[in-house]
Amino acid sequence: MARTHTLQKHERLKSKKLIDRLFSEGHSLYAHPIKLLYLSISPEDLADSSAASPLIFGVTVPKKRFPLSPDRNLIKRRIREAYRLHKLPLQEKLAARNVTVCLMCIYARQEKGEYAVIEKGVKKLLKKLDENLFADT
Repeated sequence: MARTHTLQKHERLKSKKLIDRLFSEGHSLYAHPIKLLYLSISPEDLADSSAASPLIFGVTVPKKRFPLSPDRNLIKRRIREAYRLHKLPLQEKLAARNVTVCLMCIYARQEKGEYAVIEKGVKKLLKKLDENLFADT
């Protein structure tokens, strides 16, 4: 697998069925200012298994806290960028074990965060997720 810092279409969480399942059955982690929901799924649960990625990722920012779409979009771009830059170690571990994990980041702060704060939260969450998923090994 080539080491690239990309976030391609098949790595994005778009399936309504998977999103509903993630919110109902998923586990959560928190690192200020982001809450992370995650769920391990079998590759058969994916609609297009030919392009299955070990990590399937989505972001949401509450409209109630950020009524203006430019504010929501800025926060989502910052979260996606931090994730894109720091996902590789976890992605490679999951690929080696042939495991797929769905992730949803939810921004949980009242005001817009600087990129450095968001990046720190994303890095902590990915580290916690790694520890939770591979605690038995």
